[in-house]
Amino acid sequence: MPTGALALAPPAPIALLALALAASLAACRSEPAPQASPAPGAALTSAASAASAASAAAPAIPLPRAVHDGAPAAHPGAPVWFEGPPDQALQKARTEARPLLVYWGAAWCPPCNELAAEVFEHPRFPEIVQGLVPLHLDGDTEEAQTWGERLGISAYPTVLLLGPQGDELLRLNGAVDLAEMERAIRAALGRGQSFDAAMKRLDEGTAAQPGDHRVLAHAAWELLPEPPWTPARRLTALHKATSRCPPDLAPECALLASNLLSLALAGRTDPTLAAEIQAIRPEIPRFLDTIFQDRASIRAARTFVTMRVADMLAWLHGDTPAPTPPQATSPALPSSPSPLLSEATLRQRWLTAADTLGADESASSEAHLWAVRPALDIARRDQPQGPLPAALRDRIVQAATRAVQRAERRTARQAMAAGASYLLRRAGAHDEARAMLTAEASRDPTPWYHHTLLSALEQELGRADEARRWSAEARKSATGRATRLQWIASDIALNAELPGAEQRAYLLGLADEYYALATQLPDGFSGRNRSRAEQVARALAPFRADPALVALLARHRARCASLPEDRRTACTGHLDALR
Repeated sequence: MPTGALALAPPAPIALLALALAASLAACRSEPAPQASPAPGAALTSAASAASAASAAAPAIPLPRAVHDGAPAAHPGAPVWFEGPPDQALQKARTEARPLLVYWGAAWCPPCNELAAEVFEHPRFPEIVQGLVPLHLDGDTEEAQTWGERLGISAYPTVLLLGPQGDELLRLNGAVDLAEMERAIRAALGRGQSFDAAMKRLDEGTAAQPGDHRVLAHAAWELLPEPPWTPARRLTALHKATSRCPPDLAPECALLASNLLSLALAGRTDPTLAAEIQAIRPEIPRFLDTIFQDRASIRAARTFVTMRVADMLAWLHGDTPAPTPPQATSPALPSSPSPLLSEATLRQRWLTAADTLGADESASSEAHLWAVRPALDIARRDQPQGPLPAALRDRIVQAATRAVQRAERRTARQAMAAGASYLLRRAGAHDEARAMLTAEASRDPTPWYHHTLLSALEQELGRADEARRWSAEARKSATGRATRLQWIASDIALNAELPGAEQRAYLLGLADEYYALATQLPDGFSGRNRSRAEQVARALAPFRADPALVALLARHRARCASLPEDRRTACTGHLDALR
């Protein structure tokens, strides 16, 4: 492992830091699935034999004892999770004819920790999963990435509801509270129900069953496997589901509308989606009416309400803000927009919806924290750089500080600190954000995520050496199989384009550390680890003729030969790309 080289290396250009940090900061985000992913049901059927046949080469570097021994990671919440490997959980589900609830996540992932705080640690969670086989699949446990690949999941968090035979009933949106998860599970377990069954009735135009729109609303549309779920198919299906949502399901209709608009925003510049986007755009006022209808609708669509105002304003009104936008002052729920959806009207409605969410006592603490973001995003639309109005800055600092201080459990506090520090940085309160992250890193068992956020903060301020120091600290503090690979890969990406002989030696040390770990793990090139390998290959490609790198790769190629055939193929294929 390289040590002490950072002080000798030249400062990193800010653009390079930004590219490397993006990989870590987007750590929970969905990643491209492998081209040939089997259907989830088929994957579960064959996974047990594949897992039992796997073996790893003799370790070159030590793994943490709990991971090396195959001991399960600590489960979030009440002791209801299945104790044992996934193939045994599947067998139990089959034998007892019980559905299987699979939670895929990581201890360092803020959205995972928010889900744990809101759902898994709730006193009623054991009641919700009674009759199911609940399986916690931590991304750092033995064979987890292989199982993730077979299940077609990569983004943390993902929740799958599978039938007793391993067929996928619902891929659940992870941004749910306990009541929403309970409704979604009950709907998906209804007679003749599943996401696929609901979609079939929707496509055929046959009568919907009572739970169809509830299942469709809580599905994780952005995480559906591709193929068969291309972006165009997702938009078309969501558009149809939203348009046909019955009025008596106002929260579900709002959630469908918010999912549709979120996907449309993400794909609005893609020329291959022009027809689908053009079909959606004229109906935006109606969809926003659905989202802003009342308190329950706003709460159901809370992720969209808190995160998407800047994107929506840019889509409808361009990057240039309207002159003299009015401020929202009315505490009432927003009224219907004008047919033209002027920027002033849209701003006012959005700010009022955010205030409604912030005042909703039934909403989560995280929803209350993020309710300040629309005002911040609108202010930054008007003034991208420089100080905010003092009142708004103070409001954000107070909300961020209060959210972290009131979080009693570790999971809630870690999630809060990540969100609060982001808001502080956006507000220009860098000193407050630095102090918060430094304090949380000192007490949290997953400090590397806070270290990465500190690196991003220093990068924003142009302090390249400090940014690189925190990035290295994140790599050194990271623990867990997939987690260590991810943070080593991020450090490789950061250092690959920096000049100098000493820097090159440091980079080779990082590469040696990466391959020593990747080749000793049975799933070192599977699941999310496959994406890490692709990231490393791109970073090292310019040096493929370097004799030192050639020798390093040849040494690790010999380790590939000791892996099982499918893992050996992935490993050698990766190294072949660097020849």
